[in-house]
Amino acid sequence: MGTIEKLNAAGTAVELYKVKAHMGIVGNEGADEAAKEACEKGRMVPNTENSDTVTLQALLDQGREEERMIRQKGVKAEVTKRIREHNQTTSHRIQAYRRKLETPPEEWGTRGTGNKRRKTTQESEELEHEMEWLMREQERTTEEQEQDEQWDNEINEMMRREEEQHRETEPPPVEETEEGEEDVQEEEEETGGTGTSNRTSTIRNRAEGEREETAVEVDLRQEVEEIMRAMEEMVEEETEGEGIGEERVGGVAEEPNQTGEEERGTEQEGTTMEPQQELEEILRDLEEEATERDRRRRRQEQELERNRIKTAENTNPYRLMRHLQGDEPMKAVSNRFWKTRDARLTRIILRGRYRVMAATHHDNRRRGTRCPLCQEPWAVYAKGCLVKPEHVLGGCKHMEMRKMITKRSDATTLLIAKALRNARKGGCMIKTHAGKQVNEGKVKRPIPDWVLRRGQCRMDGRDQPGPGHGGDTIPHCVDIFMVEGTEMHRAGYNYTQERAKRDVKMIHLIEVTYTQDTEWEKALKDKYVKYAPLVKLLESNGFKAMLHVIVIGHTGTIYEHSNRALTKHLGFNKQEAAKLLAEIHKTATGFAKSIYTLYRERVDKHPKEPD
Repeated sequence: MGTIEKLNAAGTAVELYKVKAHMGIVGNEGADEAAKEACEKGRMVPNTENSDTVTLQALLDQGREEERMIRQKGVKAEVTKRIREHNQTTSHRIQAYRRKLETPPEEWGTRGTGNKRRKTTQESEELEHEMEWLMREQERTTEEQEQDEQWDNEINEMMRREEEQHRETEPPPVEETEEGEEDVQEEEEETGGTGTSNRTSTIRNRAEGEREETAVEVDLRQEVEEIMRAMEEMVEEETEGEGIGEERVGGVAEEPNQTGEEERGTEQEGTTMEPQQELEEILRDLEEEATERDRRRRRQEQELERNRIKTAENTNPYRLMRHLQGDEPMKAVSNRFWKTRDARLTRIILRGRYRVMAATHHDNRRRGTRCPLCQEPWAVYAKGCLVKPEHVLGGCKHMEMRKMITKRSDATTLLIAKALRNARKGGCMIKTHAGKQVNEGKVKRPIPDWVLRRGQCRMDGRDQPGPGHGGDTIPHCVDIFMVEGTEMHRAGYNYTQERAKRDVKMIHLIEVTYTQDTEWEKALKDKYVKYAPLVKLLESNGFKAMLHVIVIGHTGTIYEHSNRALTKHLGFNKQEAAKLLAEIHKTATGFAKSIYTLYRERVDKHPKEPD
């Protein structure tokens, strides 16, 4: 076949993979040389000139041409026989050749031919085991049938012999007449009383003959005889005791009688006490069983209560944010706006932090307690002259204001994602749920199916719900989804859930949120309450998950827990984390100025009626 290189012209790498799969060659060292030798020694593929541009299709065409020439010579039967033998020996290789390309060319030799081949071999082994089991069962059933037939034949033969013997030894029937009785008496006189024994023997023989006929009658007769024998013995003992008592009537003789009565009474008392003791033991056993049952039930209830408490602790958002209690704003980063030369920006930031933002330029024309744009109640105070900064910078529901607020969150998310790709863990899979362009990495659903299907987050279990099926029960669209331990996704490797459980070390869920500068704890709690079920669901699927909430103030306040999450869990060093937080502060202050300016413009444009 010649030498075929992996990085050769137009499809040569794929053809080399097909040659390997066709010949059943796996492995890394010497795989190319083995493919070459197999092609040169094969029947269907002859030797060719050394050329890098030769493909497998050309070689197969030459083989077919050679077969056509052989058939023309009149040896069609020999060719058919050889082809059948070849197909029988290489059937699995032909299936591997026809199968689609599962492993990319750059990963040849690192693994086997794929999961399908292993599954086929496993299925064939299971089929062989089942066939062996069926053969053994069939042999066993045939042996049992033969044994049963042999036993039936022996029993039938034995019964037949007994019937014949009984017919031979059975005496003729005797009529009960007076002459017969006289004959019997004469026989008794002649034999000197031996007639009764002979008569009883004849009766016994007849009874034995009847017992031989049915086994049930034999058992019943034996039981009746034993009962009668026991009753006769009891009657004899009673009669002997009465005779002894009548003979001894004197005063001296009364003592044994009294002692006998006492002994008989004690015996009766003993016999009557035994059932009472048994009853007491039964009652005692029942009480012990009841106590043991109650103890077992109480233990089960305690175990269920412990499991409920443990489950509640696992799903409790306060457990997830317990390490964040007592955090404070980072003063060095949060006060970087003083270094800017924009006086208007500084004035807006100070007004937002001191809560003295003006609602409009025309304060005298606007009076009331509602937002001029979205009519949100309790957004304006101080007789309509001042507006709450949390409403202007993050709570207004006006269409243009919402677009600007979403744009600020997306810009911060993309900034963090870009820094993550350039950090120490940049080789991990990182997906974002922000931005509008394709190159920004936005996806409709950041969590892939081999980690968590969408149907697992819904009550109806639909992976692709329609417009009328409602929303998801468990929210799962986090801003950034990072999987630590899946560096092979860059080579185009398609993960499965079983393989992902072995490779994935940690799943990081990163959520970005903006809030009022003094209410960061409330925003942190809300996010942990929202995504705590998602963390629990990922843990139940066999993954380790961690939620990181990056809370940012409306006027650019940065908190200590954000710095800790970047440096301790997300692969940033101190210098990289400080640089990223400074850029986030700059983005937040810039958008605070833009949002406040837009709000004032919209209110001045429509001072009387909101949009």
